[in-house]
Amino acid sequence: MADVPTEPQLSNAAEPLVSFVIPTYNEATHLPETLHRIRDLDSEISSETIVVDGGSEDDTRAIAAAFGAIVVDQEGSGIGAARHQGTERARGEFYAFVDADTLLDPTYLDEMVSYVREEGLVAASSHCELR
Repeated sequence: MADVPTEPQLSNAAEPLVSFVIPTYNEATHLPETLHRIRDLDSEISSETIVVDGGSEDDTRAIAAAFGAIVVDQEGSGIGAARHQGTERARGEFYAFVDADTLLDPTYLDEMVSYVREEGLVAASSHCELR
């Protein structure tokens, strides 16, 4: 199995402000580094991490669980349905959709929340904004 922590470290906030939603399918190779980066964010903002798995045949679900992520099974419906399923389970005020191979900068969470609040956005991505 890939490098995983010995104790869960994600999704432990009673009332998370941000819900990370990560759709996966056979992402055991990439997912650990993404989850390490989320865990190691330089932020006091509460968050949870939801991994929505599309029926992986590798250790994807086990890796996500070992990190303490919430694991949701969603087989055969595609990435859009997986993201939607993740939001159905999410408790955060904001959603951060992240791919299993995304490597976040340590300041991502503070910068994202600050930007969304300052600009009065309802949604944003690296390529567009919705007001």
